[in-house]
Amino acid sequence: MHLDIVHLIFVYRYWVLLPLVLLEGPLVGLACGVLVSLGYLNPAAAFAILVAADAGKDVCYYALGRYGRRSQALVARLRSWKKAAEWSRRLNEHWHRHTRRMMLLSKLAYGLSTPGLISAGAADLPFTRFLRHSLPISLLQCAGFMGMGALLGRSWQAAGRFAQLAEVLIPVLAVAIAVCAHLAKRYLRKKAALVW
Repeated sequence: MHLDIVHLIFVYRYWVLLPLVLLEGPLVGLACGVLVSLGYLNPAAAFAILVAADAGKDVCYYALGRYGRRSQALVARLRSWKKAAEWSRRLNEHWHRHTRRMMLLSKLAYGLSTPGLISAGAADLPFTRFLRHSLPISLLQCAGFMGMGALLGRSWQAAGRFAQLAEVLIPVLAVAIAVCAHLAKRYLRKKAALVW
């Protein structure tokens, strides 16, 4: 899977970044970092696409929570659940009191991101406040994943140079060991012949 994503980005470059980020953001960020370090992608363009896709995904989740809570089927289902009203009230209170903490938890807790961002919309958090807290985290996340990918790409380049060096050194070492073994064998035979 990982190599398939790198291959898609390598072949189609910027055209495929947006859909891939919507499907799998962190892995695509790493792949972009690798390809940036190898010189295949422009870092500013790749970063802008990653941030735009991540922010767009966050806004979609927010809108789903904001407008989806009016769904009659959802309201009926939640009414049948006794603790839902209390949990909803407490979650709304947390979003309005501790927006920064809740956003940080929602964005960084892998697997909790989607329900967390949906709950921000359901809590009637103002959209500008949502963006003001979501965008800086998206910027840092994308920069972090691209940075880790760039480090991985650089280590890959270093490993490539080491492999080229090893292609030369291993045969030279093998010949040197064979010559030393042959000379040692001759020396030991001569020494053994002198002793007898």
